[in-house]
Order: sequence, then structure tokens, then C-alpha cells
Amino acid sequence: MEKFAAEKKLFHEINAAAQPGGIVLVGSGTVAHLPLTELAQDCMMETPVYNRSIDGLTVEAAGKMLDECVMELKPAKVIFALGAEEAQREDFNLKKFIDQYEWRLYTVNSQMRCRIYVASVLSDAPDVREMNAALKKLAQSTGC
Repeated sequence: MEKFAAEKKLFHEINAAAQPGGIVLVGSGTVAHLPLTELAQDCMMETPVYNRSIDGLTVEAAGKMLDECVMELKPAKVIFALGAEEAQREDFNLKKFIDQYEWRLYTVNSQMRCRIYVASVLSDAPDVREMNAALKKLAQSTGC
């Protein structure tokens, strides 16, 4: 069975009730547990906000989740908050990570024409500063 198959199925089912033109958060770790809809309500946001984050989601696995996490929702804005899982790995490869992340950004941008944001990685891992610098450079070079 494919990893995250249950989450993909759930997202597909609940996306049927979603409103297009909202904000979608795609991430892992801490952001997967954010009470995003409650925070949006507290801020009296009129734009719908959808958290399509999954604990343990990697940039690589996110590629298989984009249809259910992002595309079906037809968002106006997408916030990517990925990298926490990779930051914890001993075999972390920054170039491979950035290449995969860039492809995810390209995939969404080429199909959705929405505004894309790249969030810094929140981690106490030793290489996270270098990772965030590379993500900042990637975001700038891709217009995110």
C-alpha cells in the first residue's frame, strides 16, 4: 500500500466540500498539527484556509500528494512548509532536496497560476540554517 494513501483518500473526499480560491498549507511535522481553520476564524479571515499537511511528509512524497493536497482545491495561494523530515536525516542531501522542492513549485505554478510561498524549516537540526538559506534563494529565483 502506498504511503499516505489514507490521507490522500481523506483529502480527496473532503475537498469536494471545499471552496476554490482559498489558501492551502502543505507541510509536515509541526504544521500538520496546526489548528489552522481556528486561527483563520480568530483572525476573521473571509478566505477559506485548508491545511493539507501530513506528519512525516517529505518533499519527495509531496509530489504524489499534490493532486489531492493542492490541485483539487484550485487555490489562490499555496504555502509550502516542507523540509522538517529531511532536516532530521543523517543522509540529507541539500542539492537533491532543493531540486525536488523546485520541481514541486514548478508543478503547482505551471498548473495553477497561483501565488506560492515557501516557509522556512523549523528544526533544531544542525544543517537547517543552510537549508533555509537555500530555500530562500530558491523562492527568490522562482518568484515565490
